[in-house]
Amino acid sequence: MEFILIHKMREPDRYSRKPEEWLKAIEAFRKILAKPEEIVAGGKLVASYTALVENWMFCIWDVPNYEALVPFAQQMFMLGFDNDIILVEPTKVHIEKAAKFAEAMKKK
Repeated sequence: MEFILIHKMREPDRYSRKPEEWLKAIEAFRKILAKPEEIVAGGKLVASYTALVENWMFCIWDVPNYEALVPFAQQMFMLGFDNDIILVEPTKVHIEKAAKFAEAMKKK
């Protein structure tokens, strides 16, 4: 299963971080990039991007299940980032799921 993770730095931290704090976060990110499977059990980091002149990151992970991402998301939160986790699925699959959901709602 593929998930998109968007990590956004919380506001007060965004402008008040000291260089030492940035270096600590950078070192954590280097460890993630070096051995992603040690950070997310059974996971593969497909891609990772940082927004130019913004304090957010965008990652795509291929993981066995959603629960594999929870410890990583908690670590990112402790580093000062809020996280959005979005399931990636082909449009055809999404439309079929949406149709089933709408039919089930219609029956209620």
